[in-house]
Amino acid sequence: TASYSQILSLTIPASNTFTVRPNPVKQTLYVHGKKDFAKPIQVELYDLSGKMLLSNLEFKNDFSIDVTSLKTGVYILKLNNGYDVEQQVYKVIKQ
Repeated sequence: TASYSQILSLTIPASNTFTVRPNPVKQTLYVHGKKDFAKPIQVELYDLSGKMLLSNLEFKNDFSIDVTSLKTGVYILKLNNGYDVEQQVYKVIKQ
């Protein structure tokens, strides 16, 4: 027979594997990966209605996103670390 122990607590640490700046942003959003990633990094930008505005693959830990064509408002940036299936989601404010 199998026996199982009860899980008393589970802590999942917040992972800040990217730095996204400046935020709020006017023209260019800079993304810095804090560690070497399994490439590529999937970059997706959404408006608050869920419409995808950008879908791109990046092969460097440091890259930029031109947001000059976006209207003033709040957007969601999703960064997915390729093969490691590590996803970070950021709220980006466009001025």
